Amino acid sequence: MDSFYRMKISLGRVTVELESHDKQWLEEKEKTLLGTLLSDPSSVAKLIDKSDNTKSGAGIDTSDSTLTINEFQRKYIAPKNFSRPTIALFLVYFLEKLKQADSISTNDVRDAFKSIAYPKYNTINYTDVLNQLKSKGYLNKIDGNWRLTITGIDYILSEIPSE
Repeated sequence: MDSFYRMKISLGRVTVELESHDKQWLEEKEKTLLGTLLSDPSSVAKLIDKSDNTKSGAGIDTSDSTLTINEFQRKYIAPKNFSRPTIALFLVYFLEKLKQADSISTNDVRDAFKSIAYPKYNTINYTDVLNQLKSKGYLNKIDGNWRLTITGIDYILSEIPSE
């Protein structure tokens, strides 16, 4: 089995996670990212200043862990007519980023659909839905648990309207 490498860099209210099976690629990205950040000290100072609560651009405030799954669904999923796989992707995002679940199983996704009262949630083939997302590069399955990829996170953030 291949090794899987993960790196997390936090500066104030901004966190960047890098994941790869290629250790050399991960190390190159780390150097590039840190080199870019450290080349502009004023930008780093803004990132570290936690007292600045302004939002710029689109995104989901991952610091609000009090948001319930139903509130998340009403705010981010319901306004758009998303397909089942996209809804599943949003729910994995909710579980991983907002509820900070260490592991997300297929049953966790089924329970999330049940929690938002998705019609006929019990007839959905969740393995198939999640594998569709994996084939698009939005999710990875590691040791039997689902994890978002950078592509999956980018897709979700691109679907969130600016506030």
